[in-house]
Amino acid sequence: AHIIRALAKTIANGHLVKGAKPVHWCTACGSSLAEAEVEYYDKTSPSIYVRFPAVDGKTVCEKFGVASDKTPSLVIWTTTPWTLPANRAISLNPEFKYNLVDANGELVILAADLVEDVMKTAGITAWEVLGECEGSALELLRFQHPFMGFDVPAILGDHVTLDAGTGAVHTAPGHGPEDYVVGQKYGLETANPVGPDGCFLPNTYPTLDGVFIFKANDLIVELLNEKGALLYKQAIQHSYPCCWRHKTPVIFRATPQWFIGMDKNGLREQSLKEIDIVQWIPGWGRARIESMVENRPDWCISRQR
Repeated sequence: AHIIRALAKTIANGHLVKGAKPVHWCTACGSSLAEAEVEYYDKTSPSIYVRFPAVDGKTVCEKFGVASDKTPSLVIWTTTPWTLPANRAISLNPEFKYNLVDANGELVILAADLVEDVMKTAGITAWEVLGECEGSALELLRFQHPFMGFDVPAILGDHVTLDAGTGAVHTAPGHGPEDYVVGQKYGLETANPVGPDGCFLPNTYPTLDGVFIFKANDLIVELLNEKGALLYKQAIQHSYPCCWRHKTPVIFRATPQWFIGMDKNGLREQSLKEIDIVQWIPGWGRARIESMVENRPDWCISRQR
């Protein structure tokens, strides 16, 4: 009864919203999960660098002040190859410098600060920087998806960092919160070709239909290699979100859900003010809760069980 009354008050205050956005999804549960239901464990994943060839290579080269008849490729890095069928764009940071690089005779585009790291990782010793431009200069230029048969735009987002990768972020709005946000800004499709059981839906791609996503990783890497799109691959171990019940990896999957909107009608701001009023015992609890409220995304409260 208390839960129903609390929910009624939440609705009355205008904090409950419905939306189709990426949420933590457990394929074993067949349900969405809240942040509190996710634990992190080490997981081995494929780390791949993938070429997206320019649709209009001449125009792209001109942005770098280079005249060339070769087709340059924008190179992305991802540890989730299974999300590539849902790719709808490539995100660049508008303020970063990007280089056009001749690498063993082919032209690739990378963030200037990451060129040396990528060349070293990929074992490419013969390379030369041909030109440079800011990410903003490449906005809305189009690049070919490596195997899905359509092209995607280069878009701009502040979420792109230089911590790892290439400075070009594979963007699948149906499988990542940051991808979703930048996708909404550019009107991208929130594609979700994955069913509740974690298997690809029919008509996704001939060799992937019905395949469990983590098993599909190897198939997609093979496909990229066949298409000449795979620049480099290796295996890495990293911290990965897992279901607190099954201890199995969870994914981000866009589905219609009910959320408590943290920024709708000032809920986050109001909550932070209330934290100031509360007497905290022990005192260190305040900093923990305050940090959680400041950074928490919208709270997914619906379940599919």
